[in-house]
Amino acid sequence: MTYYEFALIRYVHNAASGECVNVGLAMLVSQKRRLRVQFNTRYGRIGQFFQDSFDGNHYRNVVRNLTDKFDELSDAFRSEGGMFPTIQDLPENFGGLMSLVLPEDSTTFRLGPLCGGMIDDPDSRFDELFRQFVTRHERPIRQGRQESQIWSDFERTVRDRSPGTTLQPRKLGNVDYAYEFQGSYVNGTINVVEPISFDLLSGSSIVEKANGWVGRLVALRQGVDFSFNAILAPPPEKKLRVDFDRARRLLVAQGNLVKYLVIEGEEPGVLEQLLREIDETAHK
Repeated sequence: MTYYEFALIRYVHNAASGECVNVGLAMLVSQKRRLRVQFNTRYGRIGQFFQDSFDGNHYRNVVRNLTDKFDELSDAFRSEGGMFPTIQDLPENFGGLMSLVLPEDSTTFRLGPLCGGMIDDPDSRFDELFRQFVTRHERPIRQGRQESQIWSDFERTVRDRSPGTTLQPRKLGNVDYAYEFQGSYVNGTINVVEPISFDLLSGSSIVEKANGWVGRLVALRQGVDFSFNAILAPPPEKKLRVDFDRARRLLVAQGNLVKYLVIEGEEPGVLEQLLREIDETAHK
């Protein structure tokens, strides 16, 4: 039997209210000079708790940085070197070791109460504790509508209407920036066609994705005249529709640059207009 110590690592969103979520686990097996620390890189559940006030990108970056530091601390505990003192100067107690990366006054990531026990297989116990206290309530990852799927379905629609018609990729750009679009056709003006999936988990992600496309279009229009067409996959959740509508308005606001925005499963008239234009171009 081997003695081990462990503690949960908590994300404290608001120190005043004490709101927190278990996001990691640390275990020390002194007999084997083994320190193991693992974080949950998925933050969907935290985002559900704290909604718009939670910054998922910041969380992911901090977790990545903490993981790197704990990996180095673990190596130093087994031998010596890195950014930490030599092995002779490292704290021997669990709390002291953890405080080298997570100080007690850390406002966001905090170490929970220290616990311990005896076990034959510390690694199996670690995995069990991680599932029980950290990932137990995580929902399975939802596979949203992928842009490769959007494009494949659109190409099939084009071929069914006009056999033999293909939309060739086209790269547009200038000295500062370039981007290759999935498809294109020319009817006096270069027209590019692109699938964009807004089947995302959060409203802020939907709007930010549209904003990224606006920036791309603004950068590209400095080098060449073209018209932009897109096949949009909306989010299935009704609560995200308002954010999708905001995203679409951001694209429409680009004026004459944006021609057709086809929403999958909606507004068949817009799809028909785009297909007719592609068909006419193919038969010229």
